[in-house]
Amino acid sequence: MPDKNAPHFLDAKMAEISTRYQAGESLKSIAPSFSTTAKSVQDAMRRHDIATRPISKNGRKYGFKMKYPMSVERRAKIGAASKGRLSGNKGHHHPHTAEELAKMRGPNHWCYRDGRGNEPYGSGWKRLTLEIRKRDDYLCQHPGCYLPENGKKHECHHIDRDKKNNNPVNLILLCFEHHGKTKKGNTESWQELYEAVQAMRGIS
Repeated sequence: MPDKNAPHFLDAKMAEISTRYQAGESLKSIAPSFSTTAKSVQDAMRRHDIATRPISKNGRKYGFKMKYPMSVERRAKIGAASKGRLSGNKGHHHPHTAEELAKMRGPNHWCYRDGRGNEPYGSGWKRLTLEIRKRDDYLCQHPGCYLPENGKKHECHHIDRDKKNNNPVNLILLCFEHHGKTKKGNTESWQELYEAVQAMRGIS
């Protein structure tokens, strides 16, 4: 039995290991032949610049089982094909060019509303938001929603969209989804809706 504590004792067996691995054997099936672990075999292969698959339980990773190992050439082709693609976008190229994105900024953006999004909140805003959240029982006040806060704080919405108007009557607690909807479409209709909600709740 080889000495497991000897440095790089697998190096002498690398030709055999590589041949078996390229033939489709897994690291876990190769390791017992050398009285060692799959991790030790993987480390030895990487010292020799031999690409390996991630070790996972039952030979599975990301919900599928690889029948054949991926060659270095194939990895290089995938890497080259992936260059320029945005991560998290399922490998698809962004639909807009840099020039098109630049034209969408500022007044040209569909969510732009007179530049008021960059206005600062009034003094004591953090303290005031705590009071509004407590007043509204930490629930989204959009009719029919009433979603409770669950690890993420709801947002205080200015009904008339004036950040300087911090009158409690003008503030209502909304979840992320409904607060986002107030920034799109007919903003006057949202204002009328939430003013009616405040009136029905007796907040005036």
